[in-house]
Amino acid sequence: MDNDLHTPIEQLLRSIPKIWGTFDIDSLSQAEQDALARLTAAGLVERRHRMRLRMISRNDGFDATFEATGCCGLIDALGGLLRQAFDEWETDFVAWKKRDDAAPPFVVECIQPSHWRLTTDGVSARSDLDADETARRCVFDFVLRQGIFDGKARLLDNKILHPPHVRGQGRLIACEKISEDARQAAVVNIGNFGPNGETLSQVLEQWFTQKTSTEKPNATATTEPETTATDWGRSDHKATVCRWIRARYLKNGKTNKAEVIRAALAYFGLPADYERRVRTEYDKRHKK
Repeated sequence: MDNDLHTPIEQLLRSIPKIWGTFDIDSLSQAEQDALARLTAAGLVERRHRMRLRMISRNDGFDATFEATGCCGLIDALGGLLRQAFDEWETDFVAWKKRDDAAPPFVVECIQPSHWRLTTDGVSARSDLDADETARRCVFDFVLRQGIFDGKARLLDNKILHPPHVRGQGRLIACEKISEDARQAAVVNIGNFGPNGETLSQVLEQWFTQKTSTEKPNATATTEPETTATDWGRSDHKATVCRWIRARYLKNGKTNKAEVIRAALAYFGLPADYERRVRTEYDKRHKK
């Protein structure tokens, strides 16, 4: 249950340093690993790992060091590496997918130590833990994406609207291709890393599966997991955002439309540079 994570979330927020520090993922309990995954996906913790990635049926692989926070940080950091690996391993991966009882295809070896630190938002969240009860509750609700703030559900059209994922960011610090026997590699726990608590190997498997599901993969495209509940390319989602803006615009006496639109971008997890296109869509739907 999500409420069971309140204690490990608070303990980690209080113990993770503001500057880079080392940690051993295997020293964390399962609850602490789950809490760390949530904190990372929420953009409150940034992690740095060195890993070796291999495919079980091959003798080559990659040694990479990366930093990531948020639900898209991992793909941001490893996108170029994964595209290179896909170009070389696609045939092997497709063959693996055809086997019903195949073992997981990837071997991910974490080279210790790993590093972590609080982001600026993480430092603010730590301070909120020492504020009033409302501020404390908001920290847990945000990390767990419960859609409840100040004891009240965030509603849109009488439905709970869960906070969007925090996109985050990531970067690849170093990468080197290696030639070793993958069958000799030990599988070392790198912990949960995906926005929904997936392990790193599961995230990689999902990425490869998504690539192979496209008839002609675009080697230059960056594939990302869905980062928010709002897809600006969908007409119904545009309508939802515009209704949200109009309700608050009218409530505020039709003042400072730009501020309301910027608030909508943050609320629905849309990029800041979408302000002009959101305003254009709103004006089109609500002509004076």
